[in-house]
Amino acid sequence: MDRSYIAFISYRHRPLDMAVARKLHGMIERYRVPRALRAGGARLGLVFRDQEELPVSSDLAANIREALEKARYLIVVCTPDTPQSPWVEREIEYFLENHPRENVFAVLAAGEPEEAFPRRLTRLYAEDGVTEVGQVEPLAANVVGRNRREVMRKLRAEKLRLIAGMLGRPYDELRQRERRRARRRTAAVAAVAACVALAFIGVLWSGNVRMRAKNQELRRSQAEALAQLASVRLGQGDLRGAIESGADSLDLGGAPSDALAEQVLCDALNPYGLGEVR
Repeated sequence: MDRSYIAFISYRHRPLDMAVARKLHGMIERYRVPRALRAGGARLGLVFRDQEELPVSSDLAANIREALEKARYLIVVCTPDTPQSPWVEREIEYFLENHPRENVFAVLAAGEPEEAFPRRLTRLYAEDGVTEVGQVEPLAANVVGRNRREVMRKLRAEKLRLIAGMLGRPYDELRQRERRRARRRTAAVAAVAACVALAFIGVLWSGNVRMRAKNQELRRSQAEALAQLASVRLGQGDLRGAIESGADSLDLGGAPSDALAEQVLCDALNPYGLGEVR
C-alpha cells in the first residue's frame, strides 16, 4: 500500500454505524477546500473505511495497520454498541502509537458520550497500556437523532466540525465560509435561471412577432383575393356577390387591395344610386 489517507474511519459493523461511516466517507472525499485555505489540492484526500468486520479474536490485519499508519486523522463513529468492539479499541490504540491524540475525532451517532465512547477514546494510559492516568475529551460531532434520516441531516452540518479540525481552522470560520460559498452558488444559480428565462422570453417574443407578421401577410393575401373576386363578380353582373366580396375584403383591411375593393363597391352600388358621392 503506497497511498496515504486524510482519515481512517473506525466503526462497529451495525446498520446505523455503517450508514454514518459510509456517508461521512463520501462527504469528506467530495469536500472542496476553500481556495484561501488550500495548502495543496482542492480536495482533502482519500478516506479509508474498512468494508469487512474483523473476527473478535484476531489481531489487526496488516492492511489495517498500514492504513492506520498512513492516515493523518482517525474518526471513530460512536454508539452504545461501540465500546463492546475489541477491534475499534485496537484501531484507536494502534493509531495513538503513531499519531498525536488531537488527531482523533469522534462522531456521536447514538446514545450519550459516557455510554458510547470507547475507553481508549477518553482515557489516558501509562506506558504499560493498562494503568489509567487521566481523562481527555476528544473533538466530537454530535449527530444523534430520533431516526436515521435525522442523523444523516445532522451529519451534513456537523461534518464541518471535523473538517475544520483537519484543516486546523476554527469551526465558526469554516462555517461562515461555507455560508458565503452557498450564497454565491445560490446567486450564480439565480443568475443562470434569469438568463434562461430572458432567453425564453426572447424566443417567445420573436416567435410572436413572426406569427403576427405571418398572420398579417395571410390577411393581406385573403383581402387581395376577395377584392379580385369582387371585381370578377362585378364584371359578370353579379352585383350582390361583388358587394359581399368587396365588403369582406375591406373587413380584412389588406391595403393596397382596399382601393380595388372600394372601387368595386362603388361601381356595384351605383346602379341602385347608393354609391354616388354628393
